Amino acid sequence: MKDCLAFREVSPQAPVHFLVIPMSPIPGLSDAKDTDLQLLGHLLLTAKRVAEKENLSNGYRLGKINHL
Repeated sequence: MKDCLAFREVSPQAPVHFLVIPMSPIPGLSDAKDTDLQLLGHLLLTAKRVAEKENLSNGYRLGKINHL
């Protein structure tokens, strides 16, 4: 089973804009539990890998999704 999905944003706010979302919902960081530790680390490493594939060698930033 996959822990997350990574895909390009349909309404990008930057030249390279992708989302990495967990398959198990975590509405916000303040809602994370101790049991989410492995998933949170996996999300960060996935974002790093996607950034490397996108050749973002000058850095990148992580943000949060604003819920509708």
